[in-house]
Amino acid sequence: MLSVATLAAGRGPGYYLELCNLNYYAEGGEPPPVYHGTAARELGLSGVELDRRVIERLCAGFHPETGKALVRNAGKEGRYVGEDCTFSAPKSVSIAFAMGDDPLREAIRGKHLSAVKQALDFLEAEAGFARVGAQGQRLVRAPLLFALFEHGTSRAMDPQLHTHALLMNLTRHPDGRYTAIDPSFVYKFQMAAGAMYRVALARGMQQLGFEVEQRPMGSSIGFEIKGVPEELVDEFSKRRAEIEAELRLALGSLDAATPRYKELVVLATRRKKDLEKPRAELLEEWQAVGREFGVDAATLRGGLKAYRAPTAEERASRQDEAFREGVEALSERHAHWSKADLIRALAERAAGKLAARDVRELAAERIRGPRLLDLGDLRTGRKDLDTRRFVERHETRYSTPEIKRLERRMLVDVERMVRGPSTACRTASVERALARRPSLLKEESREQAEAVRYLCSGPSVRVLSGLAGTGKTYALGACVEAWRREGRDVHGVSFQKITATRLGKAIGDGISCDTVHRTLGELDRGRLELSNRSVVVVDESAMLGTTLLARLVEHVRRAGGRLVLVGDAKQLQPVTQGGAHKYLASVLGEHRLEDVRRQTEVWARQAVRDMEAGAVHAALKAYVDRGFFHLSETRPEAVAGLVRQWKADGGIHAPEKVYAVAATNHEVREINLAAQAERIKAGVVDPGRKLFANGVFFHVGDRLQFRLNSRKLGIDNADLATVLDVDPLRNVVTVRMDKDRREVAVDLRRYSPEKLVLGYASTTHAAQGASIDHVEVLMGGGPTDLHMGYVQLSRARLSTHVFCDKHTAGDPGLSDLLRSLGRERQKTLAHEVVRDNQERARRPAVGVSLGR
Repeated sequence: MLSVATLAAGRGPGYYLELCNLNYYAEGGEPPPVYHGTAARELGLSGVELDRRVIERLCAGFHPETGKALVRNAGKEGRYVGEDCTFSAPKSVSIAFAMGDDPLREAIRGKHLSAVKQALDFLEAEAGFARVGAQGQRLVRAPLLFALFEHGTSRAMDPQLHTHALLMNLTRHPDGRYTAIDPSFVYKFQMAAGAMYRVALARGMQQLGFEVEQRPMGSSIGFEIKGVPEELVDEFSKRRAEIEAELRLALGSLDAATPRYKELVVLATRRKKDLEKPRAELLEEWQAVGREFGVDAATLRGGLKAYRAPTAEERASRQDEAFREGVEALSERHAHWSKADLIRALAERAAGKLAARDVRELAAERIRGPRLLDLGDLRTGRKDLDTRRFVERHETRYSTPEIKRLERRMLVDVERMVRGPSTACRTASVERALARRPSLLKEESREQAEAVRYLCSGPSVRVLSGLAGTGKTYALGACVEAWRREGRDVHGVSFQKITATRLGKAIGDGISCDTVHRTLGELDRGRLELSNRSVVVVDESAMLGTTLLARLVEHVRRAGGRLVLVGDAKQLQPVTQGGAHKYLASVLGEHRLEDVRRQTEVWARQAVRDMEAGAVHAALKAYVDRGFFHLSETRPEAVAGLVRQWKADGGIHAPEKVYAVAATNHEVREINLAAQAERIKAGVVDPGRKLFANGVFFHVGDRLQFRLNSRKLGIDNADLATVLDVDPLRNVVTVRMDKDRREVAVDLRRYSPEKLVLGYASTTHAAQGASIDHVEVLMGGGPTDLHMGYVQLSRARLSTHVFCDKHTAGDPGLSDLLRSLGRERQKTLAHEVVRDNQERARRPAVGVSLGR
């Protein structure tokens, strides 16, 4: 793997130099560090062993030989030194390095170093940039300078072969002057460079005779060599265990840890390595442990096989396979992606199959070829709060002809519907429907009334967008009445079953509302027929993936019906490629509801508007200023505070009116158990009458949530209920459903027990679309971003309390939490990228670009 961390100002290279000396086998310590990179060659340092005086000069911004200042801030306190790019070998490789004899160990070291250099060459080619000119408006290619420090141990003194590649904040401008680097591209290509390192190392290990196999590695794909027992891997993973223990202690779970917080824990738990213990002594200790698990130099040698390089035909076939699998993985979730995303996807699927140069060649060839489309630049802008300047960044995006055709087919169908015969209601029908709802005729409801008129008039595709809590669904009720007055059949559709059920409950009895998957299945099989008298309403349409929406549009277009899209593009994004709601709203026009009604407090409504606009600092400040933001020392303390507030808001006796939301399933489970314990303590839950399922006890009186649809039982995924009775012998739990007050006996021999959870808290995804009196939010951690924070702060009618811990929030100043909430991950169509580029090309250039 590859981690990247900014070098602390003033720290310099001293730590790394302490661990390096020429006689590392005789005296302990580590191998001599060397330089790498084009800038190293330009300075005459390539391959040269490091000298403390030279590297300290480089870190300070001086010439390595003459000591002359190369940049304006040379030697100044607080100067940005550079980045620590750390390449760590898979644990099985480190164990083979430790267990092997001297020749094998040196061979493994050589392959690791070669892989590091190949990854750095890739990083320099793709991420070597500097900014020049006034305020850094101009971006230029820049040679990079790395200082490589190889270490063989972790801080827990386990075998861990890794190399710190110190990227110096020093590069030469094409005119010969020296300047600072722009490190943002290093972070952009970090995951791709890490994958390239693994590809190169896997090939190197194969060349030594090892067999390798791909393995999941968090959200990535890594590799391990075969023949190393998992038990030995665990034995030599004390440093990882130490970090995980610290994360659990502070946060309660690993899921809650953000990448930034993991980095801070790694730094905080570092202890000085035992510099006095020679490597030879460590090798003896490691090898003694290895023998206990049946692994030594002889067993390693015995498992080696002669390496056979793939033929040209095999290589081409593997490249095709890596490209197909990589692009399929990208296409499942996104309509377009960057070059860094593409190379990462290809490299992750190439480990053990291709060489690093094969991956670079493959990416270069396919980017220029017909199987990928260059969409142009995707531009994003943000306000730099420190400099108070608007910073624009742009990167080339790529897609596939298949995605473009899918989108095009949908857009052509929409255009045909817009140009086709009218499906609008008569004005009289609309006004009669409004008259039956006097509240919609009041001045304060004007935008809702206009929404009704808009959706019932005009062309056959209409888009209604609105902030959370603006009454989108309420307005639909009047629309449905107008449509039914004219004999239209109305069908409600949503991505989630519970959302479809809520829609049906809100817009009137007798309206067919179901998931988009089931609706499409019924349409495909001919069990559901649409006509030119049909109206299909898609609720939460911004969560719907493009593939599903395109199929639905085609069915409605063929029938000559009417399609109404209702959603909020700023809330949670679709899991698959998406962005159609936003794009169609921009090309067709939309009616927007912006008068937030759900919250009773004026300031809380403004906070919702601030979150929708991306003004996260203003939104959180509103909660802090009024005492609704609670900061604890640790994550478990934050959970405890949340449960206390849940009790204060009536969670003990009226849990259906108080709800907690969190980012991860683990934290939801912790909150659920804590809330359950409080209700048992209060005597409102009977601890003697219980049933065990999915790792917890469900008692009579408990709240539970279903995580699986059951049409037979009338249960939707995310439905809430109260336990009325349990029968452990028959494995049956009887509940009263919140949505319709029905009593349902659930046989857990037929309904999957692992899909049953306590119902005092839920993930944010399960809460989207809900409206509750009181909400307690455990904020931060996991996949927290702008969209998640927006949903979390917009669910409650009466009060929302936010809980976080200092580790996650980045106290003081909540800097890390604000950074997480500021991440906008809004999905867009490939067509939107193309359209925006075409519009920019037609406009005269104004201002300057401050990013790429």
